[in-house]
Amino acid sequence: MKTLPETILEVTRKAPPVDIDRVREAESQLRKKLPDDFVEFVTQISDGCYFKQMVMCPVDPGYGDEFSDVTGIYGIGPTLDDMGLVEANDSHDVANSIIFARSDIGDNFLFVYDENGSSTIKIHDHESDPDDPEFWDVCDSFGDFLTLLELDTE
Repeated sequence: MKTLPETILEVTRKAPPVDIDRVREAESQLRKKLPDDFVEFVTQISDGCYFKQMVMCPVDPGYGDEFSDVTGIYGIGPTLDDMGLVEANDSHDVANSIIFARSDIGDNFLFVYDENGSSTIKIHDHESDPDDPEFWDVCDSFGDFLTLLELDTE
């Protein structure tokens, strides 16, 4: 099972894991199956977390920067005095996607689903037109996303 890198764990406030029944309830509300590695994370590691120090994630160079900050990962929640995954997606208007993490500037990390129900991780420019959203590739899975995270040392 993949977890946060050790250096990230040191600056992370985590919520306790959540019961699988809560995950299934959230999937029902979201009308999408959450990726297995995300479900494993929230049921065995942490139901959401936020970072007390700047954490960065490399993104596709088309984004304009090589990295984007990550302020936290939504849990099924609500947890840690923050909204949960369902609430974070209540007003989300990009089809075939679920917000699962956020950046300090308002961009969101998404599970973007294809026609077969498989998902990849992308970052969504929150200022782009909802009818023509701009995405940049991040990685293929939530497990990969966790391994990409690193502390900002600048």
